[in-house]
Amino acid sequence: MSTNLSSAPSNGKKVVAVAAALIVDQDKFLIAKRSSGRHLEGYWEFPGGKIDAGESAAQACAREVKEELGCTISVDSYFLTCHHEYEDFNLAMDIYVCHLHPGQEPHKSDVHDEIRFIGVDEMDNIDFAPADIAFLPNIKEFMLSYAKVCSPTKVSEP
Repeated sequence: MSTNLSSAPSNGKKVVAVAAALIVDQDKFLIAKRSSGRHLEGYWEFPGGKIDAGESAAQACAREVKEELGCTISVDSYFLTCHHEYEDFNLAMDIYVCHLHPGQEPHKSDVHDEIRFIGVDEMDNIDFAPADIAFLPNIKEFMLSYAKVCSPTKVSEP
């Protein structure tokens, strides 16, 4: 199995197009653990799912988060596309930077039995899904930059 961030493998396998949300809250981001009995059970991932016919990847991202976590998000910007080859299909995953609407809280579901916000210092201790591993350095770099831009700065008194 292999993952890359640029182009899809050309091996004749079915391509499954999905969208995933990098839901950011200050210096942390949301991850969700796949429930028992599901494909990739026990792995942590970024919430999202298949792109339906007639919808954009950004629309699918918002819809899937609503369906899986019961909360509403704003899809702020495209982040990157990742391609991963599984045994029986190729995954093409568009990741979007998102944030929760005010007053919204994500909830566990039959898809994800645990959810939490983590910081970059916790990433190395998480068992991420195989497709997500390749772009974790990109997320770490983004989150470190994001924290610098979004953190309050002290103004010195004259």
